Amino acid sequence: MDAGRSIPRSSRTVPSAPGASDAPERGVDPERELQELRQRVLLLERERAALRRERDQLREQVQLLDRLRRHLGSLNERLELLARLTKEITKLNRDAIYDACVTKVPYLVRARFASLYLYDREQGRLVLQRHSHDRAIAHAVAVEDGSASLMVQVLRSGRVQVFTDLDQPAVAGMTAEATAARPHRDMYATRSCIVAPLRAGEEVVGVLNLADRTDGQPFVPEEDLPLITQLAEVLAVALRNCALFELVQHQARTDSLTQLANRQTFFEALEREVERANRYGGKLTLAIADIDRFKVINDNAGHLAGDHVLREVASVLRASVRAADICARYAGDEFALIFPETGLAAARTVAERIRERLARQPLRYGEQQLQVRLSIGLAEHSPETGHGTELIRRADQALYRAKRQGGDRVCA
Repeated sequence: MDAGRSIPRSSRTVPSAPGASDAPERGVDPERELQELRQRVLLLERERAALRRERDQLREQVQLLDRLRRHLGSLNERLELLARLTKEITKLNRDAIYDACVTKVPYLVRARFASLYLYDREQGRLVLQRHSHDRAIAHAVAVEDGSASLMVQVLRSGRVQVFTDLDQPAVAGMTAEATAARPHRDMYATRSCIVAPLRAGEEVVGVLNLADRTDGQPFVPEEDLPLITQLAEVLAVALRNCALFELVQHQARTDSLTQLANRQTFFEALEREVERANRYGGKLTLAIADIDRFKVINDNAGHLAGDHVLREVASVLRASVRAADICARYAGDEFALIFPETGLAAARTVAERIRERLARQPLRYGEQQLQVRLSIGLAEHSPETGHGTELIRRADQALYRAKRQGGDRVCA
């Protein structure tokens, strides 16, 4: 090859620039970019809608939490009141329980009116004890089979009933006659009420009625039923315990045969009246009465006849004195009468009336007629008398004098 010859220009190889692509150069696609942009906008719209939903959900949750906070606050307040109320009604104070039923219990369910009826077993009826109505309501409701009374039907069901609308026929299993028989139904602002039977075990105690929410809305079974059900149980047990406590107290202070005050109660009452007379200078007279020849009655007619005589004499004594006077069985066939604010002459008039009534009218026991005579001794208190024992000694002396004179007489 000739070194002087030159290489043709067209056949020369031009080296590529470093990093240069071998792919052919392409132009921008506007349609594709528009499609991508639309997808991005759609995605943003979806994200914004999701954020809007989250915001609405958060707002609802905040509102729900706020309602829940207010509800819990109200519930806490009601529970605190319930705790205080439960403590109060377990103090064996009947009047306090009555007042709580018509003043504090209604507040727990925002009721405007309340009434408490207790069951009188002997009379077979519900008797009104307390109410907060601004008008007179039924004093008693007979408890009998077939009664249309709403209280009676709820009492038989044994369950607390929350009525949202009494105009509904046979609401909550009650008969239409019962809901229609609601007394003075037109005097209530709403047709909603709560009727709570008070039962301690199987024992019927009474019925508590609550009516007219203060906001004009119906009572809410989900909220009010558990609360009143629990409270009705506490009230029933508290009222039964009051009755048992009063019975025990009565038995401890009362002679079981004659139902007069017993000996211990007599001595307590006498010392109390003597102290009052000494302090304020009032009059006071004591009478001690003894049944003449009582042993003969027991021997001839039997001890059951003797018990009958004791009960009948006690009945005559009780019917012959004032409410302020005190009748007691002093010993076996002896009775004592305390006459506060009464002088000797007035007490003697009462004693003579008692003696004459028994002497005039024989007592009957079965087919037997029992002639009962009383000897009565009287003594009037004076500042020199001192304690009740001295007054008793003087009345005893007068009684023995009446006995020595043949009985059937009053001596002072």
